[in-house]
Amino acid sequence: MANEQIPAYSPASAGAGSRPHRVLEKFSALFSALVVREVLQAAFLIWLARREMAGYGQVMLALGFGQILFQFADFGLNQHLVCQSSRRPADLGGELWTVVFVKSLLLGLGGLVAWLFILTQDYGTSLSAILLLLALGVGLESLAGAFFTVCQFQERQHAESRIRMAGAVAGFGFGLVALALGLPLRIVALYKLVESAINVAGGALAVRRRLRFPVCWPGGPALLATVRGGVVFALIGLVAIIYNKANLFFLQRAGGPAAVAQYSATWQIVDGVTGVFCGLLLGKTLFPLLARLVTENFAEATRLARETTRWLVLLAFVLMIGLAVERDRFIPLIYGGGYENAVWMQRWLVIAIGLGFLNNHAAFLMISVNRPGVLLGFHLAGIAVNLVLCGVLIPAHPLAGAVAAILIAKAVVGLLTVGFCQFRFGLLQARPLAQVLAALAAGAILYRSLMGLGVRELSEGALLLPLLVLGGFWWKTRRRAPA
Repeated sequence: MANEQIPAYSPASAGAGSRPHRVLEKFSALFSALVVREVLQAAFLIWLARREMAGYGQVMLALGFGQILFQFADFGLNQHLVCQSSRRPADLGGELWTVVFVKSLLLGLGGLVAWLFILTQDYGTSLSAILLLLALGVGLESLAGAFFTVCQFQERQHAESRIRMAGAVAGFGFGLVALALGLPLRIVALYKLVESAINVAGGALAVRRRLRFPVCWPGGPALLATVRGGVVFALIGLVAIIYNKANLFFLQRAGGPAAVAQYSATWQIVDGVTGVFCGLLLGKTLFPLLARLVTENFAEATRLARETTRWLVLLAFVLMIGLAVERDRFIPLIYGGGYENAVWMQRWLVIAIGLGFLNNHAAFLMISVNRPGVLLGFHLAGIAVNLVLCGVLIPAHPLAGAVAAILIAKAVVGLLTVGFCQFRFGLLQARPLAQVLAALAAGAILYRSLMGLGVRELSEGALLLPLLVLGGFWWKTRRRAPA
């Protein structure tokens, strides 16, 4: 319950959870690997785009095609693996092999369908080869994801980080060398297979060192149970994609490609920021930890969930304010001129960062306590609200309607998910919320007081200063065990 008293932490009561959780350390390792990959990918794609515009378009088409194959093969099985392993850790090896086996079957089936689809299209030999090679490379990441999920469950994010870095360096290094040598694009496209093969092999070896899993036919009942367990997570992912993207189709009809471009310019920034923290911090660091703690030590899981919530609220406000006040500089810097509508939209769309942080945190907690079906229902409610609002608001006011529809839909889903977890974990505590509100009020007063000086950076820095001071105070007074 929200008002229940959580027992004081002690190693004796924590059992397996008595070690420091090292959340920031593990997040930093994954974030470092992401930065390395994104830098290499940017260099590769920019060089490709400058060398051959048509080839760049073909590669981007193939990568999008591969994402469909990846989603089909992944099938929500990583979340299923974490949930099953947290309840039956002794069966981790068997569960992992069953998941890998099912993903391999799905990847083979999806690859066959993709090949048959390409045969029906008039793509030509070169484009067909590029599509198949890149789609297979992206799809193979689903297998690597299963091994990396076990690494995350075992709190070995550093091992995952090293493997991902090696894969990115080898894969994009191959692609850059191939571009430098002027090799055909179908040869260049092998870069993704190189990266994915290293991720799969490295992940399997990393897991195999500490975990034995039977490489054999897992049995019909085990396969059926795994597929059935993954269905709800696959549906949650699909529904989340739909309710995040539905307004684009309404916007295209009401405002045309130009309106979609304006909206997408700011949404890519907002969604990108949200995705980094929700994917790496919540999904790959905290979710495996909380799923295990819920079964081993619910009091410690509750403490960690509450601690995470207050930091997410503080971080969300810092990011939202920073992106809002600098929107008129940030968007032209990235996209150039002509995106005036994106500038005013970002002032409002940054709210989606805070909603996304809390919604994703609550969603992972719901999965941890074995309530994925309820979570799916909440997301279906979000789709219903979004579709109704898109149909009502966007035809008359395309851009404002699209912004309002997505924010209200996310608020509805967040109200449901956070409300559920508030009842179960007491996520939002009065004292840290009051401290954040006081810091916001102090920042607003400083901002108004310094605006008259005409130094924009000074007033904007003063707006964020109380939040940063509060963060420093929390960090200094944080509980040392576990941190």
